[in-house]
Amino acid sequence: MLWVKKSVFFLGEESDETHYVEQVEYVAQKNGRIFKNNSGNTQIKYLAFRLKEGKLLSLLTHIKAGTKSGNKPQSHPGEEFVYCLEGEIKYEVNGKEFTLKKGDSLHFFASLPHRWEVTGEEGTKNLWIITPPPVGAVTELWR
Repeated sequence: MLWVKKSVFFLGEESDETHYVEQVEYVAQKNGRIFKNNSGNTQIKYLAFRLKEGKLLSLLTHIKAGTKSGNKPQSHPGEEFVYCLEGEIKYEVNGKEFTLKKGDSLHFFASLPHRWEVTGEEGTKNLWIITPPPVGAVTELWR
């Protein structure tokens, strides 16, 4: 994973469309912001990302089979939570493997070396919550 240091984090390309809200963020299903990476193997729907000075990032991901976060484990400050809605995804956290299937969840300190790979044949759909939100381009997470 790549974490780019900047004074304000942004999602996708910087644009006038991204504005931050002060106290409450509501995202109607039809208004969710969706990002697809260049290789077409990952689709990310941002569920919570615009709360000014917010302490978490929430994503809904659709990831094709065989996609992985990288060959080497990465680490960063904070915590990660992933809930598998469909398919199968394998995580390695601090050298231990966890295979998540529908209904399984994983919560860990992100400072531990970690990586993941979609192992199911049909791809996977997951709810991810990352805290604190990464500083920099979130879209760089899954190139």
